[in-house]
Formats: sequence, structure tokens, C-alpha cells
Amino acid sequence: MFGDITYTIGITEATKNEYVGFVIKSGSKLWEPKEVKFRLFPDGTYEYYDKSHNLLKGKYTIHNETILSFDNIKSFFVKEKTTDENSLDKITELSGFSLKKLTDKTILLALPSFDYVYVDIINRLIENNKNLLESSPYLIVDVRNNGGGTDNAYLNLLPYIMTQSIRTLGVEFLSTPTLINGLQGYIDGIKDDKSKEREITRIKREIEILKKNEGKFVNIHDTEVDTMKVRIAEKSPQNVVVLANKNVGSSGEYFVMFTRQSKKVKIFGTPTYGGLDYASARVFDFGCSEYQLGLPTYRSLRLPDFPVDNIGLQPDIYMDKFIEDWVQYAVDYLEN
Repeated sequence: MFGDITYTIGITEATKNEYVGFVIKSGSKLWEPKEVKFRLFPDGTYEYYDKSHNLLKGKYTIHNETILSFDNIKSFFVKEKTTDENSLDKITELSGFSLKKLTDKTILLALPSFDYVYVDIINRLIENNKNLLESSPYLIVDVRNNGGGTDNAYLNLLPYIMTQSIRTLGVEFLSTPTLINGLQGYIDGIKDDKSKEREITRIKREIEILKKNEGKFVNIHDTEVDTMKVRIAEKSPQNVVVLANKNVGSSGEYFVMFTRQSKKVKIFGTPTYGGLDYASARVFDFGCSEYQLGLPTYRSLRLPDFPVDNIGLQPDIYMDKFIEDWVQYAVDYLEN
């Protein structure tokens, strides 16, 4: 499944009038193996249980005999080892990702998520449309409702957007037994992986610094200022608009913050979510199976001078409630 939680599902014919999808493996603690995730009926309808076991109903579609999608909900399942081009294109479409030509001058890149499961989809989309990115004067990047995921998801896009490398401030970790034990548990889990030796050495060094400063805020890196080097593309759009709204958070919000440093980028929309000052959360169970408690482990060195939490990143051009079509507004701005 692609979405906020990943499942591995088996499907079996329960009766002549019903196929049952059951959980083999789940990314949610609320779902156990062998529990029924959905039922499919011959008339094209389904019964689907969401991550909280609420029952949803609607129509399902099977694409290319490899992709099962459900209308009205952002969920679809892909047959294992699906690698043909048509299926990969369909997965990209169903996920809401696209790069298309709007006019002779302007292209639109839609990136609704930077979640880990979409990294390959985004990279493939950029690689397959390299000619468009190199030849189009104007680019609109739509990250509205992008709740984040990983910064790795947009690294291959930065050469077409940035005009220079990106300057960032570091963070300070609060040294606690919880953080130290979490880092130690992580390296214990990867200690037999030879490819992780450099990472293990780095984390061991960080643990020693934290142990010497328990109860204090600590910068575990060698510098307070870092530069993310970007190899600027030889050919790229002349001007870029990034569309962002209140639901843009986490790595989506970092994307907005970073691209603001480009001389050819303008941010259109509303203030973003506002959640970058305290992050790298540790998750705790506290006796309620349907909820988990997340507590941050670091604070940004931007504080207190440049707070973002509960404020958001401000757009260059505010899109008020009377602007119905943000994309068309951006096209008119770029081309007129």
C-alpha cells in the first residue's frame, strides 16, 4: 500500500461473491496479521477498514492487473515485484504526483508528499521529464498539503530550482537518557551491517558527547552553520513559483525554507504549518493504543531570533480566499 501507513496484504477468495484482503504485515500497531483489511465484491464495490478500523465503502478499480485502488480514499495496493513502465506510471498518477505542460512556457510539478515510499517515484518523475525541466522558462511546484517525510525526496529537484547552495543553521539536542538509549539501540540494531560502519562511528561519538552533558542542550556537530551544496543545472527554468499552504510541514516546510534562498523562486500561498523549531521526535506509548506521544529531541539554533513554530513561513505573495485557482494565478504572474 502507498500512503501514510504501509501494509502487506494477502487476498483470498472467501466465497464466489467475496474476496478478502487480510493483513500479512502492518506499519501500524493498530493492525495485526490475519485481520481483515478489506472485502471486494463482484459489482465493483468494497468495504474497507481504515487505520483506526472505521468502515468505509465505495468503488474499487484494478489497473493493469497489478494495482488495486479505492475511490474516495487515498489508498491503493500494488502487486509485488511490479516493475513495468505502464504500472509505474499508473502508480505515480494514483499517488497524485505529476509533471505536465500547462502552456508553451509553463510546466507544473505536483508533489503532494515527501514520504519515504515516494522517493523513487519523485526521482523517476524528474528523470523522465528532464527535457521539460531544461527547456521550460517557467516552473510551478505545487507542495500544498505536503506533510513532509524525508529531505532526500526533493534533492534531485534542487539543481533546477536553486541559484546557489543552501545555508542552514544547526540544532541543539537536549541530552537525556531517552535520547542516548535510543541512539544506542539504533546502532545495536545495525552493528552487523558493514555498510553502516561510518554511521556507527559517528553516532558513537555523538553518544559520548551527550553522556558528558546530560541535562544540557548540546550541539553534537562541529559547526553551528552548514552549507548544503547544490550542483546547479546548466539548463533550468528562469523563474519558479512554489505553491504552499497551512498543511505544508516537516520536510515539506524545509523545502519551502530552503527554496526561498533561490533568487528565482517566489512562494505563493498562505503561511505554512509552523513546526520546524523543535523536531526529531521520539515516540512513546502511554497506555492508549490509538494514540502515541511524540516529544522533540532538539531545538533549532535559529531561536529565539527567527521562530517558525505556530507561525509558519510567510509567503512572498499571499493567496487570499478570493483566489479560486492558485495554479492559474501563478501562470498569469509568470507569463504576464
